[in-house]
Amino acid sequence: MDPSVKVKLYLNNSYKKSIKIMGIVPVPTTEVMTVDFEPIRVPPDTAEPFHVATLTYNWAAAHRIRKCCGTILIRTQGQGRLMIPFTAKVLEGGLLYDESVTKFKTTEGTQKTRFSPRDFMVSNRYRVPLVITSVTLHQDAAQYFEISNFQPVVMQPKENVTLFTLQFKPNIVLPRNNFPTSLSVQTNVSTVVIRLFCYSGRLTKVN
Repeated sequence: MDPSVKVKLYLNNSYKKSIKIMGIVPVPTTEVMTVDFEPIRVPPDTAEPFHVATLTYNWAAAHRIRKCCGTILIRTQGQGRLMIPFTAKVLEGGLLYDESVTKFKTTEGTQKTRFSPRDFMVSNRYRVPLVITSVTLHQDAAQYFEISNFQPVVMQPKENVTLFTLQFKPNIVLPRNNFPTSLSVQTNVSTVVIRLFCYSGRLTKVN
């Protein structure tokens, strides 16, 4: 299940006077969406959209409901109102991969790594075509890993492809402690976060 997604809400004010936003709420009220908002005044004649709130969409709650739709109600000072419709649907399926490829047992201490490059194969288990546009190492992962042989691809349902090759950077020295990190796969359906684990396999005494 994807983590909750945050979307910033921007507004333009074409009036000659500023407009005070008094409230922003989803209608009907739902556990699927929360709004981070404080009353704010939008300047007049804004040349660029003005950030007024942040919407958080909870995919776990949406999965229980299966489908969610409604309206974002924006109340301004006085009687002004603005209605923005929204709809979301959870697709069954997922992007599957071999988790053993994401685990690396390192040598003791800070010895240099000696892992062969690993081909990262994925399978589209959605019922719709999946467009994979990019693969990105998170900042801490980029210190140790590198990705090669990746090209954007369109995957049909049940199709398997070798998406990229994952390997350590040459002569990299890992920290002594076990550490998890991750990479992100950006698709037309969602952003898939894949955890990478490096561990020594040694037990640590806990007092």
